[in-house]
Order: sequence, then C-alpha cells, then structure tokens
Amino acid sequence: MFAAFDKEVQDSKTGKELLHFVETRSSKKLNHTTELFGLDGRKTPVLEKDAKYTIVILWAYWCGPCRAEIPTLKTINTRFAGKPQVDMVSVTVDADEAKWKQALAAEKMPWKQLRITPDAELFMHELFSYTNAIPVVILVDQQGKLLKRIEGSDKKALLDMADYIAQQGV
Repeated sequence: MFAAFDKEVQDSKTGKELLHFVETRSSKKLNHTTELFGLDGRKTPVLEKDAKYTIVILWAYWCGPCRAEIPTLKTINTRFAGKPQVDMVSVTVDADEAKWKQALAAEKMPWKQLRITPDAELFMHELFSYTNAIPVVILVDQQGKLLKRIEGSDKKALLDMADYIAQQGV
C-alpha cells in the first residue's frame, strides 16, 4: 500500500516515519526490554523481571482525574508493599519535564516514575493500549500481556483490580 504513494511522499520525512511505523508496529510490545526515561534521565525498564503483575498508570501533571486517583493508587501500593510479585509504575505523557517533576514532588508517589521516550511515543497504543485518554491504568503479567484496563478515574475499578491481584495468591 505504501508503494501506492508517489515517490516524493515516500521519500519525505513523514513518509519514512510512516513506513517505519508500519514495518515495526507489530514488534512493539510491552516486555522486559521496553525502557522509558526515569527521573534521572536514564532509560529504565518498565517491567521488573521478578514481578508477576505490574500496574502501569498513564497520567499527566495537568490532568485533574489523574491527580484525583493518586490517593487510591497509594492505598494499592501500600497493600502490596514488600511483595516483589507486584510492581507499580507511573508513565507520564507530559511534555514539560519540569512541571512533571514538580507534580511528583507534590504528590510523593513512592513507586517508579517514568516518562515516554520519543521513540516510544509513536507506539503508545501497542505498548499500553493508549488511546489519547488519561488516566489509564493497565494490569499486565510478567510477559507484558494485558490483563485488565481501566480508563478514567474509577476508584472502585482500581480497588477491584487490587482484589483480583490478591485473589491470584499474591
């Protein structure tokens, strides 16, 4: 299908990006090799190898519903504290790193905090089932397989997800 575009479009920057996306899209999956920027600016794995379950929170500093669900997420984090089978990681979609860091200082979320890398931004849907809506909380297994997805701020759904994890023997 890409060949149907005229040569000028194919050779353009956008054309090359589109071709790269089409050719690599199916290989972009959330797994132990997926890395994003940590607070220190270095690439950090999203998934911990020892975690049987990972709760991934997609959020932004400017998102009111995202900030409103943080107390519930802190409760869940406390519930699984000391249990390496469960990991939590927040992934911001913020472009403004300074404001993201200010929000982190204010919210004091004790779990791993990551930012989208430019190369991962193109594959947000494939990695996190992201549809440009936040907050989104996903629960994935050790291989990065999606088990549950919660879109929007929903305290009951978050607590139900925590109960589901506990019912799995964690």
